[in-house]
Amino acid sequence: MINETDVRALPGIGRREAIELAAAENAAFIAELKALPPVAWDGITDCDPWTVKDVAAHVLGWAEAAMSWREFRHQMAAALRGWRSNPVHAQNALQVEERKHLTPDEVVERLEVALPALLCLRRRLSLPGRLIPLYNPLFGLTTLSFAMDVIFTRDVFAHRIDVATSAGTELSVGPNDRRIFADCLRHWARNTQANLRFELDGPLDGNYLIGKGSVASVRGRGTDLVRVLAGRLAPEELTIEGDRERALAWLAVPCPF
Repeated sequence: MINETDVRALPGIGRREAIELAAAENAAFIAELKALPPVAWDGITDCDPWTVKDVAAHVLGWAEAAMSWREFRHQMAAALRGWRSNPVHAQNALQVEERKHLTPDEVVERLEVALPALLCLRRRLSLPGRLIPLYNPLFGLTTLSFAMDVIFTRDVFAHRIDVATSAGTELSVGPNDRRIFADCLRHWARNTQANLRFELDGPLDGNYLIGKGSVASVRGRGTDLVRVLAGRLAPEELTIEGDRERALAWLAVPCPF
């Protein structure tokens, strides 16, 4: 009998666990970047036209915005200028463009300072501060707490997959990655009310039950499922048995990353 994880039964990620997951994911991201050969930094990622270096610069940009009120205001001004199109994309583009001059080593050195500093800020942020409303066009109205405890860490997790996919390396997976991945499935299942099974191989292997799992079975690499739910890969790239049309409709619903 296949051992399946029922995502409906999984608990959400609390604040203390969120800090631990973020610390582990940040360390894994830096280790992954340090292990890259120089040529890999210019490789195009799923976030086309971003290169691996651009992805790292984007993560750095978010962390440095949290470290400095001046940098935060500077990035928010870019977001406001791009409000009619996509403020998040406008802010991300600024983060990357203003760090183009950095070498890969300099990006890593600054990440080693900025990511721990961001984690310290997250620890210190009081409850009232964490309840500040936050709007993101990708996932609607939420709170600063959700962004800091969940989205920032998922973002690093997804970008680790971007880097590994571009470089042609296997993602190094630890318990932190599996917990983040399972929480993404829990969140996605709640939003879609999907009714299917995932049978996954590769680094993020495992069997997951979504709803009763009676409509379809979806097979593929776990990292490819993340790419699908993050909008990087077409759902058709996964193998689907059962009601293909309904499964594709559910898989077309993104999970916030």
